[in-house]
Order: sequence, then C-alpha cells, then structure tokens
Amino acid sequence: MSFRNVLLVDQNVPDYQVFVDSVNESTCAVLYSSETTQAELQERILSKTSSADRVAVVSMKHLLFVENRSILESKDLVVSLVRSLGATKLDFLACNTLEDPVWKEFYDALEKETGVVVGASSDVTGNLKQGGDWVMENTKEDVESVYFNAGIEYWQYLLDITYKISRSTNEIVWSTLSQTYDNVNYLSGNFGQSGEESQEISLNGKSFVFDSISYNNV
Repeated sequence: MSFRNVLLVDQNVPDYQVFVDSVNESTCAVLYSSETTQAELQERILSKTSSADRVAVVSMKHLLFVENRSILESKDLVVSLVRSLGATKLDFLACNTLEDPVWKEFYDALEKETGVVVGASSDVTGNLKQGGDWVMENTKEDVESVYFNAGIEYWQYLLDITYKISRSTNEIVWSTLSQTYDNVNYLSGNFGQSGEESQEISLNGKSFVFDSISYNNV
C-alpha cells in the first residue's frame, strides 16, 4: 500500500493521537520521539509506504528530533528521507520558524540539496479558535485539507510553547497547553532572571531547550 503524503508526528506534542486519527485517506501518520533512532524512523515509514509526494513534520520549534538531536542537526537524515520517498514538497508544521534565520538557512539548504519545496510558517500554527492556522506562509498554501480530515478540529492547541517555571514549587506550566508537570530538574542556566536565553531543563527525564522563560514565585 502506498500513500501520497507522510505525516511525521512528534509524540511530545500534546494529544498527538488526534493527529494520527485525523489524517485523510491520502496520508499515513508515522510516530517518532527523541528516543527513536534513524533506522527505526526509516523502517516505520517504509512499513507504510515506499514513496510519497509530500512529507510533513508535526512538532514544536524547540523539541528534539530523533536520536536526541534537533532537526536542525539532522539535515542529512531529512535529505535522505526526501530522496528515498521521492518527495517534492516538505512542510514543517510548527510556529514561527520563518522568523528565525537559523531555520530559514536550514530550509534553504534542504531546497538546494534536494530540489524539494519547503513550506513553513511565519506565525502560529494550530487550532483556529486559539488563533492559529494551517497555512504555510512562504508557499501561501493552507495544508489542512492536504493532510487532515475534519477530525483535526478536535486538536485544541497551538504548536507553540508558552510556559512558566516556579522555583518555589519546582513546577513548569505550559500555559498554551494547559498542563502542569511536576518534578522538574534544572540542568543549566541562571533561573533567577526572566528572559535568559537557551535555558535547558529536564522534564520527566527528557531535556528541552527554550529561548526564554517567564517566572512565577521566583
């Protein structure tokens, strides 16, 4: 069996199962996490389809890709996936990546090496009622119907991270996701000031790096 589209879904995205359940008949969903190996990811894709016109990645800008590396450090793998599937379009469903020159350089490199058309967003991506959309601003294409059926309306979030850290209660609150996680271990960074850059924390044993942090009860 083959599919026209492959949707790579990061299992660290909240309610990721909604993405899996909401793909249309032309799309197959493939789950991955930072613990997934390159070989495992390739095997999961090939178990569902040997070719695809389009590939999309559903994640958040600062979440790790496979093998505990950022997707920016995984260009060779992305190039290999695009080439092996024969894809002509590659969409990144995450918020505001076009506003980041490092991500734009990454996209330019992918297009140059593979000839693929990269779609990405310059604003928030996700649920319309939360202020998001599924438009790739650089290609001016709304990809909602490309990958999903009507069930995607049940995903109630944005592919963005709004969070607060409380040192006194040792909690991190992802306010965009309306979830609170306990037992946060601080790995690095000066958490005594707001707006520090490149802070790293461990959340339930997994590492995350953020551009900025706002604080409660510091």
